[in-house]
Amino acid sequence: MANVIFGAYVGSFSSLLPAIMNDVNVPYSEGGLIGSAFFAGYLISQVPFAMMAERLGRWKVISSGLVFYTLTHLVFATSSTWTEILFYRFIQGFIGGAVFIPSLQLAFTVEEKRRSFATGFVACGFNIGTGMGAVYSFNASVNGGWQTGLIYSTMAFATIIPVASLLTFPTHQRRPQNSRPSSFHRDTAFYFLNLLHFVRLGVIIAVTTWMPTALAEVYGMTGGLAASYAFVLQLAGIASLTLGGYITDLLGKSKMLALNIAALAGILATAPSIPGWLAPIHMTALGFLVYLPTPAAFAILRDRYPEGVAGVAAGYLNTSAAAGAIAMPHIFGVLLEAFGGFAASFYTAAAFYTLLLPFIPLLSKK
Repeated sequence: MANVIFGAYVGSFSSLLPAIMNDVNVPYSEGGLIGSAFFAGYLISQVPFAMMAERLGRWKVISSGLVFYTLTHLVFATSSTWTEILFYRFIQGFIGGAVFIPSLQLAFTVEEKRRSFATGFVACGFNIGTGMGAVYSFNASVNGGWQTGLIYSTMAFATIIPVASLLTFPTHQRRPQNSRPSSFHRDTAFYFLNLLHFVRLGVIIAVTTWMPTALAEVYGMTGGLAASYAFVLQLAGIASLTLGGYITDLLGKSKMLALNIAALAGILATAPSIPGWLAPIHMTALGFLVYLPTPAAFAILRDRYPEGVAGVAAGYLNTSAAAGAIAMPHIFGVLLEAFGGFAASFYTAAAFYTLLLPFIPLLSKK
């Protein structure tokens, strides 16, 4: 539930981005910076909040993060310049680090044979919220501008913060004696997982940020229809994180990652040539595949390290993911401006995934 709220706040911007850019008169090449600013703050807060959650309790960190995030969202709606927008997005990204990893740490307490499913189930809340936030904020902004859409969306999802706090309230939480991140620094698999997450979240955020704009440009869709199609991508991600986590537990994490990365490289490379009538099917497949590595990657951390150490390692993993999320939306925007279309962006993302394949065997070594 906490991740539903967090995802809704993040997703609110995907359908409002064109209106925000028009309002402050910035080109596409700079539009990706709104995502980059958010994840710059998100990047530096991952490890500190992961450690804080292990020491102070996850419930306190998650609940406080949601409340402060809501307040900054309301302040953001008063922004009138591009500089203010980027500054507030940075602050929101920093506070967002108090929600995702601490909630994901709860899945680390599940037994190994169901750990990928539990991790995916917790993470899919973000996807649910992202899609809901994108559609809700766009509909609310039709008659009142992006500020109105943002405020209405924020207030709607803020009403369920008490429910999220109650659900994360601990009946019992075992606190590890030592959660210092020393046991994974010499593990080559840990660095591969960081690289994977750099590419994974970078592609997710770039696609989520730009997809409504890309659909409107390539297929001539209206903003509302494009936002709905982006919602389809998030629905596929929900199925991926739940069903995919279950399948991962059955087939094995390394095998699932290898198959997934190969399939992703292929589907990204073919994206620019897909006809309009195939766009919903292609987007569904992309949404399913792009989120599929998440349960396996985080569950592998818990398999390899003790619970407390794995929780901090997850913070490092999401730090790398945030770095990718900073870079990729901006790269997509720059390539769009330079080549007049999204083809180069999809080819670049496919190349990144292809380069990851030779490193999969590292995960079988301890």
